[in-house]
Amino acid sequence: MLRQGPSPLRFAHSSGTLALDQATKAAMRTAFEALGRKPVILQAMPAIDAQGAEAAALWAAEAAALAGGRSIVAAGGGPVERLKRIGVEFHPLPLDGRGPVAIARNAGRLKRLIDELGVDIVHARGREIAWAARQATRGGRALLVTSCGTDAPFRDADKDGGALAEGDCIVAGSRHVRDVLQRDAPKQQRLIAIIPDGVDTSIYAPDGVSAERLTRLCQTWGMLEEPAPTILAPGAIEPLRGQHGLTRALALLNADPRLKDLTVIIAGDVGKKNSYAEQLGWIARKSGMSARVFLTGKLDDLPAAMMLSDIVVSLPTEPLGQDPTAAMAAALGKPVVGADHGATAEVVEDGQTGRLVSPIDPEAIAAAVADVLGRPSAARSEMADLARRRAIAYFSAGASALATVKLYAAIFASTPR
Repeated sequence: MLRQGPSPLRFAHSSGTLALDQATKAAMRTAFEALGRKPVILQAMPAIDAQGAEAAALWAAEAAALAGGRSIVAAGGGPVERLKRIGVEFHPLPLDGRGPVAIARNAGRLKRLIDELGVDIVHARGREIAWAARQATRGGRALLVTSCGTDAPFRDADKDGGALAEGDCIVAGSRHVRDVLQRDAPKQQRLIAIIPDGVDTSIYAPDGVSAERLTRLCQTWGMLEEPAPTILAPGAIEPLRGQHGLTRALALLNADPRLKDLTVIIAGDVGKKNSYAEQLGWIARKSGMSARVFLTGKLDDLPAAMMLSDIVVSLPTEPLGQDPTAAMAAALGKPVVGADHGATAEVVEDGQTGRLVSPIDPEAIAAAVADVLGRPSAARSEMADLARRRAIAYFSAGASALATVKLYAAIFASTPR
């Protein structure tokens, strides 16, 4: 059966601040120069955090300040010292309430703050906050930007986007999200910008993971001492994440003499009772691979876990709005065997930075894994270099923040005032 690691762990996403090269900093500093005056930009979010959409909001706030705008964050709380260091104002405003009454109350709070500060652009982060911000900006001078698309399945603009699909300008996390919005909300077609949330490439960097971290994680996992090809499948243990197809592919991989020592690490939250995890264990036993499959619990050091792997898999069975797992792996120079749909197929360049396959086709998954592991070391190094360069160019925090401030400048300049 699957072998469990000893401790529950959590994902680490970001340090919370941008690590920019000089060229990106220079581009940000010039973003607002031609506007006549510096815009006032408000990030409305539940709390100050350094994960997921909250990290992207902090990066956008930092970039807006660097560009010379008046950059403001309104949130329920958090480590505000970080904002002061990067020139961002903080206004405590609880915005995480749900339901019509809470949304109406938050809309009133936001409107008062917008009027008091002379806000030009409100960037709403979160569904309930977007409803409140829509009410707060209706009929006023402030423009509403919303960020639409998470690392969950995105199929329907109304159901999955809600008020996030109703901004004056919508930031779609991927082309897939844009396509769904255009299909379901065609009136918004000219108001959509594609900007992924971004990966902190100062944390997800090959030279940023110390040997001590790698050793500590090996000890935590009880990794085998002999070197063996390793596949990492990070994320919640649930059917959506596609561990089923990977585990079924193990029987085929086990038949390949070159891969008989293959180790598979399934790292994610299992919970007290998880029939899906039990099913994965049954499949592993049937394939004769149960001694090589590890169920390790949540991760507290995802970069180190990815660095220990030869391949990272991201095989969601339904199209994701964004795929941070694939982007993080690419930033570390790790090839990804990914699903051939949704945002995953936008991060992975098939045959160049990884392989794209049907997540429910074990034969295709096994062939992709064997293809990547069977390449000469020079070819794999070239794949790693291309993955890293592409992640920095298109899926990094710096690229996301620069694209966002350029968007702010464009919509500010195009609106009569």
